Amino acid sequence: MPPSSGDRNGSPKPADRKAANQDEPPTWPPVMLRLVMAAQPAALSLIRDRLRAWLRAHRWPEAELVDLVLAVDEAASNVVDHAYLTTGPGNIEIDAHITTVSDSDRVAELIVCDRGRWRPKPQQPNNRQRGISLMSAAVALLTIHSTNQGTSVRMRSRSVNR
Repeated sequence: MPPSSGDRNGSPKPADRKAANQDEPPTWPPVMLRLVMAAQPAALSLIRDRLRAWLRAHRWPEAELVDLVLAVDEAASNVVDHAYLTTGPGNIEIDAHITTVSDSDRVAELIVCDRGRWRPKPQQPNNRQRGISLMSAAVALLTIHSTNQGTSVRMRSRSVNR
């Protein structure tokens, strides 16, 4: 029987793994961004900083970058303020990726999720619910989906040049 290139369990040796992955060079900047942080006020500045850095690495136009960071910050702030009032501590989950939509254009698609339960809408909203208008103005497409298992806010940027 010929000698195996892997270990006793059949797993490839590190050198073999490296050789196998040579066809898949890492992309920089990464096309996707994933953040999972405790739903605490201190997380908000980290989210803004990491999202801003990721978009800048993709050479996102500054005006569009500011709008996306604002919209994500609003959604994440809502998670901190509302999502875990009755269930205890939880996380903010953010997934973002860049999609090419034509030879010259691309968009950023972002999802801000929680696993909490939001309080019911107040009978008299007073000065609440301005965040949805703010997010809608900052992005091309906004969708909010709430269930008993949590809420997801999906956002799509306006198209920008590649």
